Amino acid sequence: RVEHLHRLRGQRRVLQPGLRQALDHGVALGQIRPDADLELVLDVVYGAFWYRLLSGTTAPLDAAFARALVEFVRPTLAQAKRAKSAR
Repeated sequence: RVEHLHRLRGQRRVLQPGLRQALDHGVALGQIRPDADLELVLDVVYGAFWYRLLSGTTAPLDAAFARALVEFVRPTLAQAKRAKSAR
């Protein structure tokens, strides 16, 4: 069981850079706030997947779950909308 957890931890190290690069790219494009805690975002995203994977829940680990997770996290990352100037 410990061996299995070490293998899973190693897989996160392989997958995490891709998501981190996507988040960094979003910051560079101005789509994500520059002060967003990206490490926390990674923990939230991977934590949700690991929970579903390891907890024995019957909830699916599918594309719909991934989309719902993105919709949940997106408001936290979004740049504040600029107020329109009054005329």
